[in-house]
Amino acid sequence: MTVLVSWHITLEIGKMVSSTTCGRFNSLADKIARVKSWPGIDSADVDTAVRRAHEDGVIAGFEAERLSNPLLDLVIVVSRDSISSTLLYGRARFMEAFEGDYAEWEGAYAHGVDEGRVDSISGAGEFQPNTIKLQVVDFGANWDPIHGNVLRDVQKVQVGELARFAALFNASQSPTWIRGMNGIDVPFVILGALRLSVPGYRERLYSPGIMHDDGAWLLGYLTVGRYYASSVPMVREYRS
Repeated sequence: MTVLVSWHITLEIGKMVSSTTCGRFNSLADKIARVKSWPGIDSADVDTAVRRAHEDGVIAGFEAERLSNPLLDLVIVVSRDSISSTLLYGRARFMEAFEGDYAEWEGAYAHGVDEGRVDSISGAGEFQPNTIKLQVVDFGANWDPIHGNVLRDVQKVQVGELARFAALFNASQSPTWIRGMNGIDVPFVILGALRLSVPGYRERLYSPGIMHDDGAWLLGYLTVGRYYASSVPMVREYRS
C-alpha cells in the first residue's frame, strides 16, 4: 500500500509540474529532482511543498504569467535553522553546481558567515526556519540599465517584497540562467533582503549578489551603490 500511495503522489506531482519550464530556466520537475538529491533534504518535505504551491495558486499564477515575463521563475527555497546557515547551505549548492567555474568574494564568504555578519533588512518578511517553499520570483525586478537603481532606495521602498534567498538557490537549480547573465539581456542579481558585513566590520554595508563573468561569482554589493546591470528580485504573491 505504501508503494502505491508513493507512486500516486509522484504521478500527481508530475502532472502539476510537467509544463513549468521557460527558456533559460530549468523545469520544476528537474528542480524537484535536484533538491531531493541535496544533503539533509527529506523528499516528502519537497513533495509537500509542491502540493501546497499547487493548492495555494502559486504554480497556477506562475503558469499564467511566465510567457509574458521571460525573467519570471519558480524556485524551491530551502530554509535551514538560521539566516546564516541558509546562506551557507545555498552557497554550498551553488559551488557544487559550478564546480571548477565558481568564484567568490573571499573576504566576505571564505572565512565563515554567522549571525553577527548577515541578517535581513529591517521590515523584511519573517524568516521561517527549517522550511521548504516554492516562490515565484521576478528576476528582472528593479532593473534599469539606463538610469540604474540605488540599492538602499530599493530596499526602503520594497522591503516586504524583496526575495531573500531565491536567487542563490536558483543559481544551482537553473545554472543555464547564471551562464546567460551579461547585464544586458539578462541582469545580474542582488539578494536585496539581506545585509552582509565582512570579517572585522560590525556594520553590514553589503547585500550578497550573483553575476557571471568568466565564471559564476558570489559577490557583495554596497547598499549605497547605484547599479545598472543588476536587478533586485521580488517575490510574486498569488492566491488560489
